[in-house]
Amino acid sequence: RRTSAGFEASYQVEVRFQLPAASPRIASTETVRVSAFQETQRADESVIFQQSVLLPPGQGWVQVTFRDLNTGGYSRDSAALNVPRFDRGPAFSSILPLYQGTERPSRATPPGFVLNPRATVPFGSDTLRVYLEGYGFDDGTDVQFRALDETGNEVWKTAARLRGNPTLASTMVRAEPGVLPVGELRIEATAAPGDTVRAPVLVSFSDQWMIA
Repeated sequence: RRTSAGFEASYQVEVRFQLPAASPRIASTETVRVSAFQETQRADESVIFQQSVLLPPGQGWVQVTFRDLNTGGYSRDSAALNVPRFDRGPAFSSILPLYQGTERPSRATPPGFVLNPRATVPFGSDTLRVYLEGYGFDDGTDVQFRALDETGNEVWKTAARLRGNPTLASTMVRAEPGVLPVGELRIEATAAPGDTVRAPVLVSFSDQWMIA
């Protein structure tokens, strides 16, 4: 809707968790304001809703409901949820693509970063940042990162060291613009002893390219 300063829209986000030991719920109403009508027509990912939730280990479901309070329209989606335990030997968190952020100093500290939910980066114009936490690893443990293309060929690799202690150690790696090829890739992180975790990423054409 139009306002004296431009345009604004109000949204409500509701997230419900169903786990054997708990069923927490998040509800938040937010307002997005822009100065020009052209911005209201954007179809790309331009607004991110993010909130940290403390959950007990277990398997269950998560349901997200999104409502446009101006029009009454809404959408809903659900997915299976697996909250792992991290006290049974060396283990990694998921690989988290980020827009920006810093490493957590302890498990009691809420994550202080902005996630890249679609794990997408434009080719040649932006840096892919990924964050990884380790539990049960010593400070200085080497972690090998690599990217595989859709045929399984290795197209990028780097090494990093976990910083912290066996309770929580973490690292962040960057793939500079132009290093990763265009296409859908799989990022892998491996350490010994420990497991291997994987996450998909997409390197897209930059919106500054004519082919886009």
